[in-house]
Amino acid sequence: MRKLDEGQFDVIVLAAAGLRRLGWDRRIAEYLDPAIMCPAVGQGALAIETRAGSSICQSLDHLDTRRCITAERALLATLGGGCQVPIGAHATLVGSTLHLVGVIVAPDGSQVIRLAADGLATEAGKLGADLGEALLAAGGKRILEMQCTNTTSP
Repeated sequence: MRKLDEGQFDVIVLAAAGLRRLGWDRRIAEYLDPAIMCPAVGQGALAIETRAGSSICQSLDHLDTRRCITAERALLATLGGGCQVPIGAHATLVGSTLHLVGVIVAPDGSQVIRLAADGLATEAGKLGADLGEALLAAGGKRILEMQCTNTTSP
């Protein structure tokens, strides 16, 4: 925020939730619509890990959110993620229909592959995997392979 106040920026993108938590709501200039900037997989979802069989956190489970995140994670798993390629996914649920958007962007911004699919919420994993395959077939595989080949280890 100091850099913002001092004008030391071209662009600053911060999590609105963090700014609200700090009481800086008034400093938010714009919210990025997922249709404009698809977020990273699972962005905004809270995860709590517990011992298998534990029911302590079970009441915190939100089925709709879990289904959305399941679809997003299945998409990422199908793509393989990794390297330095920007991959985004955003799932929304309306009734029993899950809508999933997936994006693969070449790191230099020269190529953007964005596809969407709808499916049953009860088949979230399949929807994510199928959309991941479609992204790969639409040119995402080439972007991922090219970037992974060009990435060097330190």
